[in-house]
Amino acid sequence: MTRHAGAGALLALLAVASSTGGAAQFTASTSGVRLDVLALDGRLPRAGLTAEHFEVRDNGVVQRVDSVATTDAAHVVVVLDLSGSVQGAPLQRLVTAANALLARLTERDRLTVVGFAHHVRLLTPPSGVLHPDLLPLGGSTALHDAVFASLLLAGADPRPALMVLLTDGLDSASWLSQAQALEMATRADVVIYPVVAGYDAVRFSRSPGGRQAMRDLQDLAAETGGRVFPVDARRPMEDAFVRILDEYRHRYVLTYTAQGVERRGWHSVDVRLKGVRGTVHTRRGYDVP
Repeated sequence: MTRHAGAGALLALLAVASSTGGAAQFTASTSGVRLDVLALDGRLPRAGLTAEHFEVRDNGVVQRVDSVATTDAAHVVVVLDLSGSVQGAPLQRLVTAANALLARLTERDRLTVVGFAHHVRLLTPPSGVLHPDLLPLGGSTALHDAVFASLLLAGADPRPALMVLLTDGLDSASWLSQAQALEMATRADVVIYPVVAGYDAVRFSRSPGGRQAMRDLQDLAAETGGRVFPVDARRPMEDAFVRILDEYRHRYVLTYTAQGVERRGWHSVDVRLKGVRGTVHTRRGYDVP
């Protein structure tokens, strides 16, 4: 496919996204802020936490947490790299992993599947099961375009959104830039978990663009409160997919009313645990126009 045709495919998918509700906007104002938060004790999610266990700072000012809740329903957006490097055994590993995640969704969840190579396609299976012979393969990698379009598609449903992004980390065909994808991520109410397949720390970091590609994926995760999961060829990929979904199910939703800060502009957010050990992952901040 030519680059012009690839742009046409992206525009078509963006039109579908817009018709289904537009971007899943992260909306916040000083009258109410909602944060999706993961609390970990080592590698395991911490359960049973209450408002007293969280310290929230908005632009450096300590805030009172109004409520802490969990969610049992999500819009799960699975984004799969189907470029030329995915042939034979890698494709089977990808499909097995994706289907392991899909099998754990409930009737309260919504599923969207996006595939990308040099163009981006909506591939959500009516049966809820992916089949290797029905997936379009080949071509270069339009990662930034896929992230941007998938963030738009995530807005088709009011439920909290989780994006599981499988890629080798190297973009070679996008019309959009990493900066544009990242800007969309800062405004979208979506938690992004990149899964980097075939990862080898030394080899990847020394490959052309590899080090920057990993930083780009880490930025997407950090901006939205997710985490990067590297998976090499020796580990079952489905373990990472299932763990991501389980981790997401154990996240908390914190709400607070911002006090003592300017209303408009960028608000940096810092969330820490009080009285218990652990680390916290949440979005870096929010913007009030």
